Parts: sequence; structure tokens; C-alpha cells
Amino acid sequence: MCKAVVAHLVRALVSKTSPSSEGVWVRRFIRKTRGSDYPTHGAHNPEETKITHIYHQRQLFKQQLHKKTMITIYITRHGNTEHNKKSLVMGQIDSPLTNRGLDSPLEIAKLIKHISFDHIYSSDLGRAFITAHIIAEKLNKVSILSRAKELREINYGIYANRKKKEVEKECPEYKTNIAFIFPEGESYLQVQKRVVAFIKELEKKHKEQTILLITHAGVIRSIITHYKKLNSEEYLKKNIPHEYIGKFVIDNDKLKSYEKINP
Repeated sequence: MCKAVVAHLVRALVSKTSPSSEGVWVRRFIRKTRGSDYPTHGAHNPEETKITHIYHQRQLFKQQLHKKTMITIYITRHGNTEHNKKSLVMGQIDSPLTNRGLDSPLEIAKLIKHISFDHIYSSDLGRAFITAHIIAEKLNKVSILSRAKELREINYGIYANRKKKEVEKECPEYKTNIAFIFPEGESYLQVQKRVVAFIKELEKKHKEQTILLITHAGVIRSIITHYKKLNSEEYLKKNIPHEYIGKFVIDNDKLKSYEKINP
């Protein structure tokens, strides 16, 4: 049988048949192209075996091609803190949640209670983990809550715990230069690198699963700008509300869809 006929047969098999009917279909096709002396049922011959083998290889290739690897990630920010209230730079130092900061996780839990999460990850900084624990408790998911240092806010080094206006005057690179490494701290680019690396690991670990992340404004900006291909420096001063909820569907480090759920 010529290669063109075999190729046509395999294409037809892939599109029209199921494994249970493939043998009969092959025999009928060959009978039609080779003559009525070829049996439509019963014994197989080498041509049929070869075509069926090619068919199985094509099916296996299609399965690998369409193998599901996507992950769905919901991301929210920690509750409002005393430092937020006083306009102080935090970074990786901590601050207690305000009354508003204790209420917002309850509202977030209400908005996502219909979602079945396979795992919840929180920054290991106190303000984020307390927020995460409140949410997880309301969702009856405390058993799947884990801390992740990769989700920490940027380390502002010597500028932490100072008034934002003072830092803006003394450090022109504050929220303007993504490559600037804060003395005794890190750069916005370094934050993005560790966060994206962490999400890539989540993709491997939680294929076709739904994950919740509780983290910080700087981390959320890093995720949004990386996956939406936005200008990071223009986004540095973008306000991320404490009640923010974003839904990211990611496949092999590529954003398939994004939805801002709240506010």
C-alpha cells in the first residue's frame, strides 16, 4: 500500500474511530482500496498491523500534546496593618493588623467560599500568615495551609520602618527603579525572580489544581507584570487594595487568563 493511502487512512482513523472499532474500519478501508478479495473480518495481515500501529502512535502523540498542565491561582493581599495606617515602609519587618485588617479576610473568605482549593500558601511574615489563617479557618482548610518564604514582601533594608515620604526624598530609586538593590535589602527584580520561580514550582507540584496565595502588594505587582507582560517600573506605584483578589490561569509559565475578582 502506498504511503499516501496509509497517511490518509491514519488521519481518518484518528478523527473517526474508537479503539474498539478500529480493526473493522481498517479492513473495510483496505478492502475498498485493494479489492473485494481482502476480508472485512477475521485474520489480520501485515498491512493492517502496520496501519494500526501507526494509529496508536498518533493517538499517543495527541494525548501527550493535549496533556493538561494548567494551574489556577487565586491571589490576595494581607489585611491592613498599623504601619499601613501610619504610612511607614515595612518590607520584611512586621506590623500588627488593624481592626479593618482583621475584618477584610472575613470578607475575602465569603467571596471565595464556593471555590474548592487544593492548597493554600501564605507568606511567612506575620501579617500575611494571620490573614491566611483567618481565611483558611473560615473555609475549613487550615489543614492545607502552608508558609512560603518565597512569598515575602521586598526587603527594603535600611529604609524599613521609616516614613514613606522620607524614603522618597532620600532614595529616588524607591518605587521607580526595579533594578536598584536597597542597602542591606534586595531589588524589585530579585523579588520578581524568586516569586516567578516559586510559581513555576507550583505548576509542577499542583497540575490541574486550584491554589490560593496570601501575600503582599510588591509580590502581587511582580506576578501581574510578569504574566501580563506589563512595564514593571510603571506599575511600581500601582495601588493593590488589601481586599484584592485576582485569578490567574497559568500553563507552562504563560498566562491563559486573568480576572480581577475584587474590588
